[in-house]
Amino acid sequence: MAYKLVISNLVEFTVRFSVKDGAKDRTFAFKMRCQRTDVEAFRRSMQESSETLGDLLRGFLASPALGLQMVEWVGEPLLADEAGNPAPAGTEAFAHLLTLDGMLQHVFAAVADANSAKGKLGN
Repeated sequence: MAYKLVISNLVEFTVRFSVKDGAKDRTFAFKMRCQRTDVEAFRRSMQESSETLGDLLRGFLASPALGLQMVEWVGEPLLADEAGNPAPAGTEAFAHLLTLDGMLQHVFAAVADANSAKGKLGN
C-alpha cells in the first residue's frame, strides 16, 4: 500500500535576522517559499561530498527541486537601490543577501526548520 502526506508540498516561512549598523543591532526579515524537501537526505549527502560547505549549501538552495523563492520583505527592507528606494524582494535581492557573512547558513537552517516536524509544548 502506498502512502502520501496529506499536507501541502508548498512550505512558506519567514527568515528573521539581525546585522550590525555601527554599534547598533538592526533586525530584518523576509518571507520565502519552497517545495517540501528531505533535508536529512541532503545532510547525509554533505558527509559524502568533497565540495566545500558553502558550495553544497548554495547548490542545495539553488536546486530546481527545492524551488526556493524570496517572496516579500517583512517590515523595512535591508536593500535599497542607488536612489534610496526599497529594493523589491526576488531573485536579485536574495542573491545579494547571500553575500552577507552567515546568511547562507542562516537561510539553510530556516529551510530545514520549515521542512521539519516540531514538538508541541504541553504534550
